[in-house]
Amino acid sequence: GTDVSSRVSSESNVNINQIGVYHIRYTVLNDIWVLSEVTRTVAVYDPNDQDQIDITGYYVTDMEASNNGKGTFASYSAQYTHIIQCNGIVISQLCPGIYTVRDMTGGWYSQIRGYGTPYEMIGHITIDDAGNVTLLDSHVAGWNNGLDYIENAKYDADTATISFDLSYLNAVFLHVVMYKIEDL
Repeated sequence: GTDVSSRVSSESNVNINQIGVYHIRYTVLNDIWVLSEVTRTVAVYDPNDQDQIDITGYYVTDMEASNNGKGTFASYSAQYTHIIQCNGIVISQLCPGIYTVRDMTGGWYSQIRGYGTPYEMIGHITIDDAGNVTLLDSHVAGWNNGLDYIENAKYDADTATISFDLSYLNAVFLHVVMYKIEDL
């Protein structure tokens, strides 16, 4: 094959001085000048972080406590998909101090509205020793966008519950409460 290394370019938002999740995008033109690309995810973390709180596990959404300001998830589920419980929400550790949440919306679009897994809001969060949760990034593949922010975000280690308020597209505001049902 032909050496195309001179045709490889990359774009990156990696900041090695800031804990977070970043992306490096590589592009290359092959022998017949077709553009190919791949994106790699990079996590920058503090190797001294010993994860005082471990939040990894399988979670379900508290359908009565979670709401969109107009009604509970349970009331909307009765209107759309009739599911009793949003489950299959996984929180896993990406690296020390950074967790991946497989559906920051608690199943609002993927399960309650019935759009499926392409509409899970995948997010990366950190959690401090006091249980305060910080959003690093988020992305929903089906719409190629992410959350505006989360606030009032806490993890209660005694009840294994995570709760927060989120904004999506400055138009959807949800209060999400999820509790752990099983360790990973």
